[in-house]
Amino acid sequence: MKKFIVLLFLAAGMSFLAAGEKSFAGLKKECRLLASKSMVGELEKKVRSAVDSGRFTEPQCRDLMNIYGKAMIWGPRWRKGLEFLYAASRLEASVRSNEYFATYSLIAKILASRDGDPGAAIVILEEVLRNKSLHPANGYSACMDTASAYERCGDPEKALDYYRWALEYGKKVKFKFNCAPAEKAVERLSK
Repeated sequence: MKKFIVLLFLAAGMSFLAAGEKSFAGLKKECRLLASKSMVGELEKKVRSAVDSGRFTEPQCRDLMNIYGKAMIWGPRWRKGLEFLYAASRLEASVRSNEYFATYSLIAKILASRDGDPGAAIVILEEVLRNKSLHPANGYSACMDTASAYERCGDPEKALDYYRWALEYGKKVKFKFNCAPAEKAVERLSK
């Protein structure tokens, strides 16, 4: 009888977790849709409500905040997106996760592109690249952004090193992956 009760509680717990994952997947889909339609006011409300609800894990909240931050990069309120990303960086996430990488990648993009500070982006991205468990696709992206930032800083030699490193990462990706931008950049800077 004890085993039956324990199994019943385990089944109920698994069902609750599955329902939570399903509700998060639906919420994430809604947030992406709002972002794609540039409905950033609605997106902000939805993300704030989800984060404040306490229903989701810190990595899930970070994921939603990343969606908002990304949606804000090219709009007039990009600083608001940056604030969300800084807040997201204080939430727990495995250094191996896409949520972890996305937060810092987006912060670096905003600093380099919108704030005009490619040096700050380099510092952030070089720290991200120290992570030995970084997925090769994320490593490729981080190297490409770092190389671009070095070019903006007027250091083509360092940029070339990072474009080459991006190419190395790109070749390690197990799925179909386009390394052509890195190849073209290496060719361009090698002349």
